[in-house]
Amino acid sequence: MKKILKQVTKYEKRISVLLMVLSLALIFNFCINSASAASGDIIYVNGSSGNDSWDGLSAAWTSGTNGPKLSIKNATGTVNSGGTVRIADGNYNGINNTKININKNMAIIGQSQTGTVINGTDSAWIFKIQPGATVTIENLTITNGNAYNGGAIYNAGNLTVSEGRFTDNHAYVAGSAIYNHGTLAVVYSSFLNNDADGGYGDPAYNFAAGAIYNDGNLTVTDSYFSENCAMYGHGAAIHNNGVLIVTGTDFIGNSVYGLGGAIYNDNALLMANSNFIANVAYAAGGAIYNIGTLAVTGSNFMGNVAYGAFYAPYISTAGGAIYNDYGGTYTVDSCQFAGNIPQDIYNNTEASSGYGSGVITGSSDVQGATVKAANKTMPLQKTGMPLIGFISAVLLVLGGSAVSKRR
Repeated sequence: MKKILKQVTKYEKRISVLLMVLSLALIFNFCINSASAASGDIIYVNGSSGNDSWDGLSAAWTSGTNGPKLSIKNATGTVNSGGTVRIADGNYNGINNTKININKNMAIIGQSQTGTVINGTDSAWIFKIQPGATVTIENLTITNGNAYNGGAIYNAGNLTVSEGRFTDNHAYVAGSAIYNHGTLAVVYSSFLNNDADGGYGDPAYNFAAGAIYNDGNLTVTDSYFSENCAMYGHGAAIHNNGVLIVTGTDFIGNSVYGLGGAIYNDNALLMANSNFIANVAYAAGGAIYNIGTLAVTGSNFMGNVAYGAFYAPYISTAGGAIYNDYGGTYTVDSCQFAGNIPQDIYNNTEASSGYGSGVITGSSDVQGATVKAANKTMPLQKTGMPLIGFISAVLLVLGGSAVSKRR
């Protein structure tokens, strides 16, 4: 009878955790949907044929002052609230195309993702979204941004990034691509080779996040994180201290010297239908380190590694895929694990100040927890990732891949 009551209590706990995270998801989605910008005027930008003394109301010069703007900063300052800035393909850099403060609603749309490039030249951040502003950024490559926090974008408003490409951005402390302090939705976007220093080990700035740091509300859908790095601090791809919902996203070959080779979660994280392949944590949590509330379903964890270095408690119990620390609560359902080192999941129940707890179905090779059901295998290529990508990623780990810090 006691055994039955214990099982019922565990499943009640699992259900309550899922309901809590799903409730947060519904609230967050409502915030996103209610934040859509109104339509307005269109201001055009052309970095090769534009002129900032023109009105920007035409994509090409016609007569007089009727023609495109030359710079993005001038265009965002000119457009009315609720309007759209359309940027022609080209390379945009310098003072008039970086350090752009946005304090009104607008959409900023590039002609093509790979053709419209904003370059911070390792010396400047690109966009800062102010509180109260609702902004959409679409079809842009943002590269070589550099800042204390938010190397490419610092968001304190309501921001949607769609079909964006973030490469080689840098932050001294946290969020080399995006630092989110507001509401952020990321869709169909890629984050490649971004790095954060985490304050170079200063414990006052031990945040990091090689791509995105979140202490607001964040959803990530159908996106890709690869070869992002956090030198100090935690979370090579995402450091979450807010509410995070991830769906259909790949995390491949990210690395951190601290905790969480892909994601560090210190609050609420709901994960579904995603891939974690060949991520590396030199301390613990090769793919995910959790000290908050975590729910993962229908996801694949392949060839992730946690070395247990620097932190004595993590040696040999570092959680190759997931490390759940004391105080953390997790649910793992219908996930596939293979080749994670030293084990798939490690649940820390030994701390005197608290206990990690969770319910696991469809997994194996777990320490400090109990498998509650038979394994359930999810197809490796459910997100369309070719098999050769998986093989290459595993070979990268077996070959002793180092932290991919950009220089």
